[in-house]
Amino acid sequence: MVEKANNQVMGKKVNSLWLLDVFRGISALLIVLYHYTTQYDRSIGHIGNYDLTFLWGCHAVYAFFMLSGFLIVYTCKDKIDFSFLKKRFLRLYPMFWVCMIVTTIYMAFIFPERMPTLKQFLFNITMFPTLFGSKAIDGVYWTMPKELIFYVIFAVIAAFFTGGGTRKKTRWLWGCLGIELIFLAYCYGPFNFPGQWTLIFLMIPDYLYVFLAGCAVYYLNYSEDSIQKRMMILYLIICTLLCKYLCSISTFVFFIVWIFALIVFSSNKINQKTYEMKKLLRPLIFISEISYILYLTHQFIGFGIIRLMEANGMIAEFWVLLPILHAILLAAILHYGVEMKINKFIKITLLRYKMVS
Repeated sequence: MVEKANNQVMGKKVNSLWLLDVFRGISALLIVLYHYTTQYDRSIGHIGNYDLTFLWGCHAVYAFFMLSGFLIVYTCKDKIDFSFLKKRFLRLYPMFWVCMIVTTIYMAFIFPERMPTLKQFLFNITMFPTLFGSKAIDGVYWTMPKELIFYVIFAVIAAFFTGGGTRKKTRWLWGCLGIELIFLAYCYGPFNFPGQWTLIFLMIPDYLYVFLAGCAVYYLNYSEDSIQKRMMILYLIICTLLCKYLCSISTFVFFIVWIFALIVFSSNKINQKTYEMKKLLRPLIFISEISYILYLTHQFIGFGIIRLMEANGMIAEFWVLLPILHAILLAAILHYGVEMKINKFIKITLLRYKMVS
């Protein structure tokens, strides 16, 4: 998925690419609108005639995955190793647990049918509840294992192919793509080989190419080698063909849209030329800042609020503004009141640990 932690890791660097925050903010809003209109109607059903729909908003998940791929390469220093995994886990897990608790409390009052059992709650702590035969507390959690698995794949393959070398080398990227193609053929080919589900879960061949496309965009925009740039264009074409093979036509179209959008939004020149527009787009930057929590808390809590509203006669489409505003307010409270304090505590603790060691 998409997350706020990347901002804090990059520090000053991300400020020079402020349009990436706009990119993330737009993606987060599209997902919220999709869930509150189209997805709610599919899973629960609006009482009135709900003409408002954002069917294509679900494709914004691909934008988050691409952005994660771009940022993980962008944030790595000259040497690719496993140290960033600890930072990723420390950024993601604490607020994930907080959001789990908040969602569970809300469910107890406004959506008791989806109140998780104690067993389900404990399994969700791992972010991998399906490994234990359990369901996620909130449907949006399905992207979190994908993110973590990609980080592990990146660390292992990048370190192996570069031998701890600089991030300018792209051998690891082609190595990932080669492995992707092998597992795609094994898992989605015409033969029913053993262990296909396990490999799909562990190697995410149905989504790995999306993360890799984001990595390729980084090299396309920031490599000083013209040959390497042309190779990245070829790389993106291959990723696009994989999307065409695995996904629907609408996903394929938006996959291309997100690639071009990320190329533009991550361009250093375009970020510099448009910097004066930053104040005008501050609302989207704000959404970007709270996007990780907004993503984790908006869906089932919003569903419960919409159901209560419609049960009390608030069925007009404009009432959807209330759960949207509530989701943003809740995410802002948790971001400024909890997440920032947790991240500060983690940062101080890590610094003290380094000084002691």
